[in-house]
Amino acid sequence: MTGNLKFLRGGIFSTDRTYKHISRTISSTELIIMRSGTLAMEIGGERILAEEGDVLKILPKEPHGGYEETEGCSFIWLHFDGATADMLPPRLSRPRSLDRVHLLAREVLHYERAEGYPEGVCECILRALLAELCYVHEEDGSLIARIKEYARRHRLTGFSVAELSEELGYNPDYLSRYFKERCGTGLKQYADGVRTEAIKRELLVGGRLAEVCERCGFSDYKYFLKFFKYHTGMSPKEYLETYYEATTN
Repeated sequence: MTGNLKFLRGGIFSTDRTYKHISRTISSTELIIMRSGTLAMEIGGERILAEEGDVLKILPKEPHGGYEETEGCSFIWLHFDGATADMLPPRLSRPRSLDRVHLLAREVLHYERAEGYPEGVCECILRALLAELCYVHEEDGSLIARIKEYARRHRLTGFSVAELSEELGYNPDYLSRYFKERCGTGLKQYADGVRTEAIKRELLVGGRLAEVCERCGFSDYKYFLKFFKYHTGMSPKEYLETYYEATTN
């Protein structure tokens, strides 16, 4: 029923003092379920600030440890073996029901210490916990759709991650991580791509470049030219020449 999944050990860590996670490498998979405070972790060279409500995943043999001290925190930690990639959540995630995740995690810890229960009880509950963390429900797809709709509406003026986060009511760092985990590209990179495609369409509509610059929400003409060349490898004039050459041949 549980396949090769094997729960190894776990516990609850809490401190009201400054804390920095030790640096180490372990052979098992670890989940850190944040209960309160923040935890500054570096995993395989990537720095992540896990906050209350976040779940952090560390894969076997990944070097990890704290990169700076934080002011107190509390988290549940679980070590296990045998989980396949499709059973695991993203590196950093925020479950749809943190209460349910906390309940399942505490149940795993309870049955680890309880006597008289059949072998494999911990693994069954752990599997349910992983399923809960991996569950993609309607709100997940809806949030991505809302991000893309916001990008579409602001395709000419552009927008910052902070502005998007304020509009949708999410922490900017969390929203950026969320989008990258699910779409495979950075949020700023995606927004710049949408704006670049919008500029291309405006160039084809016609008018002087200064007019296109204004229609696309740029107050600085030189920055407009720099932005377009950075994202396309050519100037607006070169783009138009290339486009019309391609369509007439």
